[in-house]
Amino acid sequence: NFASIDTLSNGTVIVAGWDSNSLNSNLLVQLLQPNGLELGNPINIFSRTKGVLETGLLDYSIRPNITRLTEEKYVISWADSQKNFAKVLNGNNELIHNYDSGNLGYTSQNFSSVALQNGNLFFSWIDETSGNLSALILDSNLNEVSPGEIGIDTGLEGGDGYYQQVTQLSNNHVAIVYPKNQNDIYCKIIDASGNVVSQRITVEAENGVNRYASIASMSNDTFVVSYSTYSDSQTAYDLYFQIFDNQGNSLNKALVNDLSNNQDQSRVVNTPDGFFLSYRDNNDFFAQRFDLEGNEIGSVL
Repeated sequence: NFASIDTLSNGTVIVAGWDSNSLNSNLLVQLLQPNGLELGNPINIFSRTKGVLETGLLDYSIRPNITRLTEEKYVISWADSQKNFAKVLNGNNELIHNYDSGNLGYTSQNFSSVALQNGNLFFSWIDETSGNLSALILDSNLNEVSPGEIGIDTGLEGGDGYYQQVTQLSNNHVAIVYPKNQNDIYCKIIDASGNVVSQRITVEAENGVNRYASIASMSNDTFVVSYSTYSDSQTAYDLYFQIFDNQGNSLNKALVNDLSNNQDQSRVVNTPDGFFLSYRDNNDFFAQRFDLEGNEIGSVL
């Protein structure tokens, strides 16, 4: 359940997800050849014997995060109960480094990371108890670089579940998108040392529900955020994206789809000449390619 997927530079595909039942939960990792053939058996990198994961909602806030490193290595990070975890593995799925936060004293969700140009890793997560959004910088061996937790924002109210996503910008800063409450989606920009360099940037704060934002940086010194909106005048969720410059100024806002069904749970990833946006439309799944300015390329898939 709630799997993530990424690739190494040699084309090897990494898939990580949860196998959960009433007795235990296991975090499994499977490597695949580019043609989809399995490279060995899946490995179990984490187990718990108390049944399903202890999170407020079994939604994509528990999804493990995969971050590619150099030299065919990668990081998998996740939160469980009151701890954050991360592991560095190589292309043979062998463990190299391990991070365990120890007991945090609160329930953590969405422990995710992005690799910085200086070789360090920027981790972020949400304290479900207080609604605080925090960050931590570790080196590639998962040793602390920042002096403890970095406060990004406080008082998040969750809404449809706690989630946040981070991307590295072309100027080596990072942008993090998150919900302030069920209605408002915000973004902040942080430099490579962990200093917050922007005020809270409003992505969407119209009347109604705005949720499930996804973010990706692009090659022309911009980044894109996708999200779903259910306004007071609507009968279903509609999908939008906004393009921002690296200082957080909005350049373009576009409606992707407003058909009768819900367009929801989007994910955006960059390409050399723009971005791909995937989303759920009731029981169907679609993807659309866009250029750097947000113009559609080709037909919806």
